[in-house]
Amino acid sequence: YILTSQGTFVRLFDSNGASLWDQTFSGSVTDISITPDGLMIAAGSGTDVKSWYNSGAGLGSNTTDRIKHLIISPTKDQIVVTTGNALRSFNLSYVPFWTDDVVSPDLVEISADGTHIVTASGNWIWFHHGSGNRIWEKHILGGSILSLAFSRDGSIIVVGQDDNTITVLDSNSNVLWTTHAGNWVTSVGVSDNGSVTVAGSMDKNLYVFDKKGTLLGTFQASGVFKSRSVGISGDG
Repeated sequence: YILTSQGTFVRLFDSNGASLWDQTFSGSVTDISITPDGLMIAAGSGTDVKSWYNSGAGLGSNTTDRIKHLIISPTKDQIVVTTGNALRSFNLSYVPFWTDDVVSPDLVEISADGTHIVTASGNWIWFHHGSGNRIWEKHILGGSILSLAFSRDGSIIVVGQDDNTITVLDSNSNVLWTTHAGNWVTSVGVSDNGSVTVAGSMDKNLYVFDKKGTLLGTFQASGVFKSRSVGISGDG
């Protein structure tokens, strides 16, 4: 399946590009998420959140504070939403599950087993257990965080910042290495076990690093790398 949004629409396609269905919101769609098996879909717009099966049948809907990002846990037990005022969790029908209103996150990622959640905003990174317990929080040096990636095995966190810095941490909040691009780092990705990290920058370069931060290579694109525009295969 391929899940997309455009304006007020959420659209699901099959792998051949055939359109399966459209769903609509009253306002522009803020974020979308699909489970790895393609069975369940979630989306948010303004303060509205909705979820569906891949058949198009509705799972649930609700309202919350204004949404920044959302993601369905790969284990299909919860949908995590960042609102800027709190980190909120709902079940798949959008019944409230738990809330941490001490943090004020923006970006969000979840490990493949659903046991850990990483969020980030400004110069802060927060690390939560899937049950909602906050394990640690860390203020990192440099510019504000523009991009976030979390390896599927939960071992590596990658952030790109607006002072051109790429920072890589482990799951215990230790900074493993840092390096710099030629401009803002707008998009990052990491392989399933954290062995390969990629970063796209407004300097039009894609950077590829190994687990120790050694530069493996670069690729120059014809334009700047936009937000959430870089991905990497699971095996790197």
